[in-house]
Amino acid sequence: MASPNKKPKKKDNRWIGETLPIMLFQVSCVGSVFTLLYMGVKARKRSWIIQFFIALALLAASLASGNDNFWTAAFLGVGVYSLVFIAMNVKEFIDRTGLESSGTQKQPPTPQAASDKGTQMIADLLKWKGEIESQSLRGDIDQIVSLSKIVLQKSGAETDLFFSRYDAVLNKLLHKYDEIENTRLDTEEMAKTMKLIADGICDIAKAMRQDVNNMYKQDLLDINAETSVFLRELQKKGLLEP
Repeated sequence: MASPNKKPKKKDNRWIGETLPIMLFQVSCVGSVFTLLYMGVKARKRSWIIQFFIALALLAASLASGNDNFWTAAFLGVGVYSLVFIAMNVKEFIDRTGLESSGTQKQPPTPQAASDKGTQMIADLLKWKGEIESQSLRGDIDQIVSLSKIVLQKSGAETDLFFSRYDAVLNKLLHKYDEIENTRLDTEEMAKTMKLIADGICDIAKAMRQDVNNMYKQDLLDINAETSVFLRELQKKGLLEP
């Protein structure tokens, strides 16, 4: 018979302090990775979906390894990368999906709004061109300005998206380049960083050229299709010989 003075055994809750933080850490990392998939599917951007599968593969490999240090580092790295990637691309995601941050339907940008944004971007680029000393970088800025002026002649959501895609990142890179250049610190690290930024802007100029080419290529396809339909209608009405 059990003694009446015997106290009941207390439940061991130490697992909450030891295991729960790890579980929450894993869930948050996996959640940020699957957010990449959601953004890619919702915005219909294949490169974002590819980012998701790469991140997922890294997580799966880290778990399969059985090495605690490896999977912890992998989860942390992938989680931080996913969050940074989301933060850097959330504006483009909002523009592509037509949603505001509040979740309400966004009004289509007016031609005037797109024109104002493009005009401001060109003004900013010309300002940085006047500040920066590198001739090669100034040449890349000239190319970007020329391409921006071409796009400025168009109107609509596509134009607004174009300027939204490039404006912030160009301002950030050019500001940082000018800041480093003004330090006059002739060190290897400074030189590498400036070259990295300059190469990045050169690549952006190439991407913009292809972007503009694609915009007008689609316009030409649309015009050709509309012209063909119109000519067939004229032929049916006997106004034009087949």
